[in-house]
Amino acid sequence: MAAYKVKLTTRAKPVKVKGRTILAIEPEDYTKEQVKALRAAGYTVLGYLSIGSVSNERPYYKRLEPYRLSRLPDWKHEWYLDLREEEARKWCVERAKEIKDLGCVGWWIDNTDLLEYHDSREMYAAITTVLQDIKAACGGGYIMINGGQEYLDRLMDADPKHEGFPWINGVTQEEVYSRIKSYSGKGRFGTQTKKQHEEYKKHMRRVKRHKMETFLLEYTESKTLIKRIKAFCKTYGMTGYYIAADVNL
Repeated sequence: MAAYKVKLTTRAKPVKVKGRTILAIEPEDYTKEQVKALRAAGYTVLGYLSIGSVSNERPYYKRLEPYRLSRLPDWKHEWYLDLREEEARKWCVERAKEIKDLGCVGWWIDNTDLLEYHDSREMYAAITTVLQDIKAACGGGYIMINGGQEYLDRLMDADPKHEGFPWINGVTQEEVYSRIKSYSGKGRFGTQTKKQHEEYKKHMRRVKRHKMETFLLEYTESKTLIKRIKAFCKTYGMTGYYIAADVNL
């Protein structure tokens, strides 16, 4: 299973959603005034927050370095974060507060796929605890999970009545139709394998049934593929999508 790592820059990532547009931004690149202006313009602004990893390019790296686990595939400067450690969980909540104080209405949560590489009951519980603590500490807010299929599958397995989860509002799945073949430069893209494509489509339809908003994040310039992506979203009632021509969003 791939690691769903998306590097956001000052070029905010827009996702059109039924009359509103969501922007997932890199908080370190914005001021309160800029975020306020984006919201005044009608955007729903989410701040990027990786609860499952730490990069040595981040200013808070030294604090989290003791809690590193294995290195992320395809991202040589980044390691998975051990959320079983109280200090790591505490940092996640503190960072979430900073993003909320910046003016963001919620968080675009990355690297919950941590569970796929460091699987245990304790890690599964720790991810849920962090997300719930963020909501509680910040008085609510919109949480969008990027990827994290293993974690989400376990949540949904325990939710046979499709009641949903108050600590998760939406889910983004990358590469449902497209596939990143190389991360070099702007990236090199192709078409997702048939087996993985069908698995992701099934997964996202299931996510929708469990009362979470659903988003696709694709990497392609193929007009044919773009047409198929839009048709899928319309047919199955996906909440929104974003199509990129550059892996460095």
